[in-house]
Amino acid sequence: MIKFNRHIPLGSLATSVVDYARLRSIGVLGLLLFALLAGTALVRPAIAGDKSVVVVRQQKDRNSDRLIRGIKSEFKRSGETASLAVITISELQDHQRNLLDSLRALNPSALVPIGSHITEIISDSISDIPIVFAAVFQPKSSGLFKRDGKAVSNMTGASLDISPALQFKYFKQIYPGLRKLGLIYSEETAQLIPHAKVVAESSGIELLAVRVEKRSGRGSGREVKKALDSLLPIIDGLWSLADPSVFSPVATKLVIKRTLQKKIPFMGFSSTIVASGALFALDFEYKDIGRQVGELSRKVLNGTSPVSLQTTTPEIVWFHYNERTSKRIAIAIPEELQAVAKEVHK
Repeated sequence: MIKFNRHIPLGSLATSVVDYARLRSIGVLGLLLFALLAGTALVRPAIAGDKSVVVVRQQKDRNSDRLIRGIKSEFKRSGETASLAVITISELQDHQRNLLDSLRALNPSALVPIGSHITEIISDSISDIPIVFAAVFQPKSSGLFKRDGKAVSNMTGASLDISPALQFKYFKQIYPGLRKLGLIYSEETAQLIPHAKVVAESSGIELLAVRVEKRSGRGSGREVKKALDSLLPIIDGLWSLADPSVFSPVATKLVIKRTLQKKIPFMGFSSTIVASGALFALDFEYKDIGRQVGELSRKVLNGTSPVSLQTTTPEIVWFHYNERTSKRIAIAIPEELQAVAKEVHK
């Protein structure tokens, strides 16, 4: 059963909030009407011989817009003639038939769900249409490639996974004295911890990871508070993973507040967290993620089996930091990183 976290305030593609009941009630008429109003290529179901790609996103935002532009630019560069349609769930009206039936009625050559939860919904129910997901965190360790205990064979995609080695490299560049690094995680990211500990050790870092149980609202905040109470007295810095069971609005504010009070450098997992007060984060170039999706989709459209295509990782990574936090905790960002920063929050 898919569970949806309605609390994470990060606005990231990979943690989009999805109302499952609404997804199940979106009808084909709504899809076609929206496409007509939006001016997309989705004005009729595909017919035999046509090549068509349907992108499904939760909402229209800057990151998904850039991702879609990346797909289009790759199609243009490569001469791919497939039509590209975009379905924005939040802009559709409810109808009787569900989203999955509607997608089948459109008969696309490939589906591109954006974000982890939309990808889960579509991949759990559709096995006969190629799926090229976009902007998904930890697709393999999360079990996304398993369906009823069996390997999924109709899917590949572009992940948002930045290697722990690269993240630790940036952290030590900013704070050379880093020896003990804290991390709060839940069952959703538990599979990542053993590998991260090995990588940390090879970088001269001891990763101290504390697990919290899944809670909602204030319960989440209480769990994270306990973890912070045990970690902050003994760590040099705090790392984070995109874990919706940890980073509820309440818990996110608490982590930022406590790390600022203790002058502990906190590495967020998105630029949104940095804007809220984390010291720094590595973020993605979504247009390049879209380019990767376009390249994978083009191969699938031309007959390559999705299962034979390696899941991609970000090739362009941007550095973001918070100048106000840097001054408050008295940790200076090296000049070489200031020079290449994509965004500085002041």
